[in-house]
Amino acid sequence: MAKSKKELDKDMMFQKIMPALSENPFSAGNALMNINSKSPDVPAVLGSKLFARRKDFDPGVGAATVNAMEEYVLRHADSVIQRFKLCRCDRCRRDVAAYALNNLPPKYVEATAEEISKAIDEIPQSEVLGVLVKAALYVRSNPNH
Repeated sequence: MAKSKKELDKDMMFQKIMPALSENPFSAGNALMNINSKSPDVPAVLGSKLFARRKDFDPGVGAATVNAMEEYVLRHADSVIQRFKLCRCDRCRRDVAAYALNNLPPKYVEATAEEISKAIDEIPQSEVLGVLVKAALYVRSNPNH
């Protein structure tokens, strides 16, 4: 039966919205929707297309989506940990970063490597360092080890 002009072709719309994925993982006939299939995980495929870690970012590929706030926190967490004489184990470092990131708004940017560095430099330093200090004090008073 032919579709009328008013009916949406979901696969065509998905291809226009998400051209990076070759198949619509949400269509009824797609194998990716089958839980028992050996196909790649849809969130993992989509996540690898959308979000790239800065260290894994290949400048020749073009742009990537990165949380600039996370990069800033990871860049400055060790200096705050050292200044407040906090335990330097990986667990405490991760706790400080997690506490800080949970109390800061995310700042996702879709940019090239140079633009990402500029976006990180535009983040207000006093706001982030204040939250990092609170995180260090919290973790120092409530260590998880």
